[in-house]
Amino acid sequence: MQSKKDMVDKEHCYNQKVTHDRCLTRSNLNRDIIDTSLFFDYNADDIHPLQFKITHSEREENVNLPSGWKVVGRKQSIFELDTNIHTLGELYNTLVELRDKLPHTLEVKQDHVLSRAQTSSSNNLFLSPIISQSLSVSQSASSSDIDMADEYNRLIDVYPGFIFENLIEIHLTCISYRRTQPEHLLATYKKGGKSKALLSAVYAYGAMHAVICHPNLFGIYSFMNQLAYDAYQCAHELIEFDSVEINTVETLVIMYLYLMMVGQEDKARNMLGLAVRHIEIIIDHKSHQQQDIHRLFLWITELDWHSSIQSYQQPLITVEMVKQSIAFVKPISSSESDITDIKALKSRLKGLQLSLFRQQDEGTMLYRQLNEWKSRYLQIFLYRRYPDREYSLEDKHALHLHALYFSAMLQLYQQKMMTTFEDSNKRDTSEWIDYFHYSVHCQSKVENYLYASMNAAYGFIQVIKILMDESDHCLLPNFIDILSAACTILYFGNKVAASNNNMLLKSEEALSFIAHAFLSSTTQSIMQCPKIDRFIQRWRKFII
Repeated sequence: MQSKKDMVDKEHCYNQKVTHDRCLTRSNLNRDIIDTSLFFDYNADDIHPLQFKITHSEREENVNLPSGWKVVGRKQSIFELDTNIHTLGELYNTLVELRDKLPHTLEVKQDHVLSRAQTSSSNNLFLSPIISQSLSVSQSASSSDIDMADEYNRLIDVYPGFIFENLIEIHLTCISYRRTQPEHLLATYKKGGKSKALLSAVYAYGAMHAVICHPNLFGIYSFMNQLAYDAYQCAHELIEFDSVEINTVETLVIMYLYLMMVGQEDKARNMLGLAVRHIEIIIDHKSHQQQDIHRLFLWITELDWHSSIQSYQQPLITVEMVKQSIAFVKPISSSESDITDIKALKSRLKGLQLSLFRQQDEGTMLYRQLNEWKSRYLQIFLYRRYPDREYSLEDKHALHLHALYFSAMLQLYQQKMMTTFEDSNKRDTSEWIDYFHYSVHCQSKVENYLYASMNAAYGFIQVIKILMDESDHCLLPNFIDILSAACTILYFGNKVAASNNNMLLKSEEALSFIAHAFLSSTTQSIMQCPKIDRFIQRWRKFII
């Protein structure tokens, strides 16, 4: 990655080169909202939309539409239609009629014909209507007239060229799954051979990640937030949602990360669900047994399980689905960093599995399993194994695993504490009893679980403190929900645990750190993440 001085020099040269009339700048994108989008019934028995892709050469006139419908434009695989529909009943009946008219065979690209597969997810996966955008304020052509290649080229022309290669390096270093040949993505980018939708998504999330987590390198550029927004809109325009390809899957996952970062969790979940649907089909296709596919699947699994734990939702991917990929992925013996990354990934997945399915196990058994897991990963990953050396890849993985361990313990003890409350209330069905009217025995159990939860919360915040001391902010956006839960248990536990002086001091120390850590000059950029900003605004009034 280029030094900060080199990047400043390049931006200065770029600014000298660009004239005033060329500043399309960052963007005030015009929005032409599509009135109606055409969607197919994914559960239809006669044809599955993921089995085919309509070729770009196919004319709109060949699309067999219901009476009164007219194609007025299209964006890749999305049609823009004028219809005569006025009620939901008419919409339903017309879509059923349209589905029944679909032929049993369509012109397909042979390379992408994949066998049907059942998915584990029961979520309704849908594609939101495309919002047509133009990167030029002076561009007044309708969405059907915009050439997709020009859309991407327009994005590239607006911003300094050196920034895009840096964002790809950020993606490979901090964001993406571990490829068997990570340098291949950068090489194909330089040759212009990579999917433009994928590259646009990489620029979008990479720009946000760079400015939030690496402000020392990218904080000097005022255009990064606008670049992220423009690149995401470009990716949304370019991606073909129904194309079952590896590039589509990775693009959807990166778009998911972007939406999670900006606080649009519901839309993000739909993107991840569609990515899971595609990757399952690809893995079931016998000719697609490349190791990178399974590495991508494990990366998606980690994201899915981590999100499900924090949001208390059912995961899209089950343990049974992961076993094949776990066995298939082998580290490259000639690469020490690849060996380290793959071992860390498998260790994290084991910890997430234990935490995710904690409700299916007895608390005592899960407590023992979590500590056994911790003992195993400490044999491989130890923070500051060599104190005199600089912050290393092993240190980073060790702190990530510690964060997962303490978050799992926190959730386990919180669950046990609430279960004790529920069990005590069940004994007396006449009225609800609050904590202060429980028996001494019950209060003692609740307090023990409370203290254990507070200890876990304190340990988790200590890991966050070390990460910030090491100037490693890459994990913070992903753990902000757990950090909020840790603050909650410490703040309210501090009001109850008045008899435990040691716990009072720990909770006050941890809360004081949280109150000031995110507001210092070195971490101010983190506040540009909406989730982190909401967290700080919520807690600063309680603990400052």
